[in-house]
Amino acid sequence: MIRPFVWTLCFLILGIIVGQSASKVCFALFGTIIVLICILIGYRYKSKFPIIYFLFFILGTILITIQLQPSSKVLDTLAEQKQSVVVEGTVINVSYTTSKRQKITVQTNSIIWEKGKETDDFKILAVLEKYETVGIWDTVKLEGEILSLEKNTTEGGYDEKLYLGTRGYDYKIYPDKTTVTGQNKTPILSYIYQLKESVKTVYDTVLPQEKSSILKAMVTGDKDDIDTITKQRYTTAGITHILAISGLHVSIISMYLFYALEKLLQWNKRKSSIMVLFCLVFYLFFAGFSPSSVRAVIMISVGLIGNLIYYEGDSLNNVAIAAICILLIQPLYLWDIGFQLSFITITGILLGANMLKNNSLPTYIKNSFGICIIASAVSFPITAYHFYFISLIGILVNIVVLPLTGILLAMGMIVGIIGLFSIPIATFFGGTVYYILEIKKKICILAEF
Repeated sequence: MIRPFVWTLCFLILGIIVGQSASKVCFALFGTIIVLICILIGYRYKSKFPIIYFLFFILGTILITIQLQPSSKVLDTLAEQKQSVVVEGTVINVSYTTSKRQKITVQTNSIIWEKGKETDDFKILAVLEKYETVGIWDTVKLEGEILSLEKNTTEGGYDEKLYLGTRGYDYKIYPDKTTVTGQNKTPILSYIYQLKESVKTVYDTVLPQEKSSILKAMVTGDKDDIDTITKQRYTTAGITHILAISGLHVSIISMYLFYALEKLLQWNKRKSSIMVLFCLVFYLFFAGFSPSSVRAVIMISVGLIGNLIYYEGDSLNNVAIAAICILLIQPLYLWDIGFQLSFITITGILLGANMLKNNSLPTYIKNSFGICIIASAVSFPITAYHFYFISLIGILVNIVVLPLTGILLAMGMIVGIIGLFSIPIATFFGGTVYYILEIKKKICILAEF
């Protein structure tokens, strides 16, 4: 049967949608229809795969049902009653709001209130008072009202429950009092975090703040320091995807690593794939498991694993396998704009590339202008639905910017690594990074007109 994983993905998505929105009667109706479809597909293609399709439909409904269940009925009740609690746990991530208040992620050990105690693990987002700070791996005690994640009630508005729920958060808190009680460091993770902070320090040292903030977003995934004007410029120009670790960035990193291992060190394809996979897993920890980096690494890893088992897979099948893996981990990603854009864009490019092969246009035009038009065309409906805005100039801007992004990312990583040993040499190479970012800035300014 042609592309079985694409069919499997379709049935998994159907199961998630039905499980999220349908009543028991509708579920029974859809289930019956799915069974009939599977029987017809099996009869038509003389295949047993339809049994798997039906199982993935059921699996999708089960996973989304579990995901939509309250994290804790007791804590939901406390949140409704606005009762004060004491949250004890470990800080596993630190970032900042636009008003420079510290925003931390706490993995809880216990949540205590007047008449009870909850010892299950929860992931809680806490926004601290201004000038209050804690460090990553600190064990903390937070005192304040525990709050449920808010569901969007206006069309097109920010859906906190969906956004934070997709990222694994259960509740939030604005603590009145924050106390650091100790540290709970993991040696390997602490080393990776310190390495990340050192690289960020290198960028801040060798580049102006505006330029270093962009490079930090591209290499480390830290977007806290990007100012509002820069974000708006990149949005207007249609290149905001450059400010996040995406499939583009991970593909470039993988390509450079693969080329170095195969051509310079003369490693075979299988051995190179193992090393690139190891580097990608390390980079995932380095980037802090941001959703975009997780998506990107899974997508690239599917192809690399194919090299290991000598499997020359179909590109669309590989994309479907990556999407299945992500949805099995977190079915709510189906409604995440990053997930939608990533997979719809790459699918559109793969389908469009086949049409471009038979075209008589010069190779450069097909690989740049053609791909940009296809990527933009398939992503416009998603962008318009979520943001009520599309950037037509973005097609032209991407043609110029995307080739520069590969050079920028390579030089940015070189600057970060060299800077750990010699700031003067890193500053020398940082000149290339500075001028590429300056060119991008000028292009964004021109796009505003």
